[in-house]
Amino acid sequence: MSNCPLADANGAGHANGTGTSATFYGDCGITVGPTGQIFVADLTNNLIRAIPAVPYGISPAFPAGLSFNTSTGAITGTPTALSAATTYTISAANLGGSATATVNIAVVSAPTTITSMTAASAYTNALSQTFTATFADAVTGLTTSNFSLTQTGVSGASITSVTGSGTTYTVTVNNGTGDGTIGLNLDNATNLSPGISTTLPFTGGTTTVDKTAPTVTIGAPSLSTTTTGPVTYSVTYADANFNSSTMIASNITLNTTGNATGTIGLTGSGTSYTVTLSSISGVGSLGISIAAATATDLAGNSAPASSALTTFAVVAAPIPGVNRYGQITIGADGVDKYGRIGGTPKVNKNGGQNP
Repeated sequence: MSNCPLADANGAGHANGTGTSATFYGDCGITVGPTGQIFVADLTNNLIRAIPAVPYGISPAFPAGLSFNTSTGAITGTPTALSAATTYTISAANLGGSATATVNIAVVSAPTTITSMTAASAYTNALSQTFTATFADAVTGLTTSNFSLTQTGVSGASITSVTGSGTTYTVTVNNGTGDGTIGLNLDNATNLSPGISTTLPFTGGTTTVDKTAPTVTIGAPSLSTTTTGPVTYSVTYADANFNSSTMIASNITLNTTGNATGTIGLTGSGTSYTVTLSSISGVGSLGISIAAATATDLAGNSAPASSALTTFAVVAAPIPGVNRYGQITIGADGVDKYGRIGGTPKVNKNGGQNP
C-alpha cells in the first residue's frame, strides 16, 4: 500500500517509539511475520520497520503495584493498595490462533498479630469488668464469639460485649457469682480482617474476683472480772487478698452497763491488734465494738463493724470490815459492829460479833 501512514500523526519522520511517538515517511507496505511481528515498508526512509508482536493482553488493568508482561504473560510486583476480588481476563495470540483464560485476584492485608489482652485491674469486686485487646494492625469483624473465658471458683461468667475499632478493643465480662479468677482468651479469628498469624487460642490476662469483705475477730477479754484492770482484747483481720488496716483508738467504742468505764489503748498493725482497757472504774460490765471500714482487701472490700461477743464484769473494791456476805466484822482496830472500842473481839461463825 502507498501513503497509508500507520503512526505518523506527529508528521513524517523515522523515529522509533511506542504508539504515536513512532513516525514514518512514506509507509507503503505491511506484512505479518511468522511470530506475529508486523513489518512496514517505510519507502522514503528506505527502511523496513518492525512493530513487535504483543502476544498477551489483560483486562481490566491490575491493581497498583502489580505488573503484567505482555510479551511473556508473567505477573510480577507487590500490590500497594487493597483490592476486592476481581476476575481478570488474559488473552494470548500467535500465528496458530488465540485463546483467553481468567484469573481471580484479591489484594488483602497481610495477617496481623495480637500483642496483648489485659484486665483493667488485677483485683475486682464489681459485677463486671473490662479487658483491653490490642492488635499490631487495625482489624475489623471482632465479636464476642472470637473470645472465650477461663474461670476458677466463679460460676456464670460471660462475655457481654466487644467495642472499639482499629488496633484497640474493649471486651466487657460479666463476673458471675462467687470468688475466684477469670481469664480472657482470643479463641479464633473467624471473620477477622486481616487474619491473625498469632497461634490461637491466645491466653490473655487474668483478674481475681473477690466480693468477700475482710473478717474481724475480737477475742475474749483477758479477765472475766476486774476492779481497775487492765483488760485486753485481741483483734484479728483475715482475708485471702488482705490489703491494709487503718484502725486507730477512736475507731473503738466501749460497750458499758452500769457506771463502768475505762480508757482505750491500741497497739499493733496489719492483721493483728491488741486493745487495752485501763483505768477501769465503776460497777457494771465492759466490752468493745470496732467501727466499719478499718481494713480493706485488694479488691476494695471494707471490713464490717464488729462487737466483742464476751464482756467482763467491773466490781467495786472490797470495803474493810465487810465480809463477802456484806456483814460487818471486827476490824484489826478492835471496833465492833456497834462501834464499841476495846475488849477481845468475838466473832461468831456467821461473821457477826458475839455480845
